[in-house]
Amino acid sequence: MNILFCQKFFNPSKGGIGKVTWVLIRAFRRLGINVHVIAIKNTGYFGENVVFMPSGNFDDSSENKSFLSNFIRENSIDVLINQEGLGRYGFDLFRKVCANKCALVSVVHSQPLGAVKNFIYSKRLKFQKYKLVWLLNLLWVRPLRDIVVFLYKLKYVGHFRKLCEFSDRVVLLSELHKSDIVEYLGRCPDNVVAIPNPIDISEPALNCKKKKQVLWVGRVDSGKRLDVFIKIWERLYSEFPDWEAFVLGDGVCLPAQKEYVQNRKIPRVNFMGFQPSKKYFDESEIYCATTSFEGFGMTILEAVLAKCVPVAFRTFDSIEDLILDGKNGFLVPPYDIEKYVGTMRRLMSDSELRESLRKNMECVSSRFDSDAIAKRWFDLLSQIVKR
Repeated sequence: MNILFCQKFFNPSKGGIGKVTWVLIRAFRRLGINVHVIAIKNTGYFGENVVFMPSGNFDDSSENKSFLSNFIRENSIDVLINQEGLGRYGFDLFRKVCANKCALVSVVHSQPLGAVKNFIYSKRLKFQKYKLVWLLNLLWVRPLRDIVVFLYKLKYVGHFRKLCEFSDRVVLLSELHKSDIVEYLGRCPDNVVAIPNPIDISEPALNCKKKKQVLWVGRVDSGKRLDVFIKIWERLYSEFPDWEAFVLGDGVCLPAQKEYVQNRKIPRVNFMGFQPSKKYFDESEIYCATTSFEGFGMTILEAVLAKCVPVAFRTFDSIEDLILDGKNGFLVPPYDIEKYVGTMRRLMSDSELRESLRKNMECVSSRFDSDAIAKRWFDLLSQIVKR
């Protein structure tokens, strides 16, 4: 079987969809599947079977159709996996090129209605910038909230209808996301399935001794809400003078957060920039997720694998696949900072509680083992190719 992944960017070291694709590629190859990747441009990765669009885009142009059609024919591609299923970018090109040539599978790497369900949280930073938080709060009072939700659905309903109609399969990251498709289309079509993202559990732990560290990892933008983590740490640092906070990641909002920490003289916040996170997960006692919404939450899964106790806002449905509240971590109502601080205070002061939570993590992480997830993908792809 020959598989082609298509996505905007591919650089596994940067995390995100690129890392997910790379974990799947390695697992697919262990099953004897040949894998290729096409991205729009090189962002620093140089490896075998990865090529880049000469045009630098996935526009529905004659040049792109010719290039992609020739690639599919020359490499005997059986299935094209569209890793950009959430947005409309590239889909018209993929569906036209795949017609009568190969199967098309589209993956939705976020909760379909996640952005609108968490509108008031994900947009808060932007509204704060212009001192319009009052307007944001007003928008989220019925009936205005219903209008916002209606307009968001109206914007994307055509895309999801087309995605389900022209893809042989549409893959969501959780069974819990199917209800969003029902909200868009009135039903969940038979070709919509759920397969979670994988993680490589075979990579050995670094055998690090846990340190009194609180960890935050992510792209530093308005959706990941580093600002909330900083405010939580600001409430805790004086009570726990032997603990430190570590921030891994980079992005447009990082300078503002560094300035806030400096101006407020908040101690023991270590901004580490972008770098591999495994060492920090292995060393840290607690992982804090403060994101507005996610499709799946790979960093939470990495924390569970490293036995780093996760605490997260319940801002996306699939988080319940990863954190069993009170058993392997804690879930907090969306942006209830008081509750989050209280949960952190309890965890940071009770080593026995942290240890008891760690004992329940292995059963969760094993469900997302890359070989097990690849087998589910193989069964799905085999059904399509045999048709």
